[in-house]
Amino acid sequence: MAKVFPFSALPTADLVIDAVYEGGTKGNTADDVLGKLIPGVGNQGGFRAVGSWDTPQLMILYSSPPPADRA
Repeated sequence: MAKVFPFSALPTADLVIDAVYEGGTKGNTADDVLGKLIPGVGNQGGFRAVGSWDTPQLMILYSSPPPADRA
């Protein structure tokens, strides 16, 4: 069974393969998981940068699985 990290624990959570990182409940970009896990990362788009786009410290490709009816 996968380890589950609640939204409130994300700032100190470890990155664990196959873990589930729960989002918030506000219904807006403040619920974004990556912004809580990795300080400085943006909260919109598929490519996200930590630092500037010209000299990024880290680049993240964000994707999500297709809906179950399209898998």
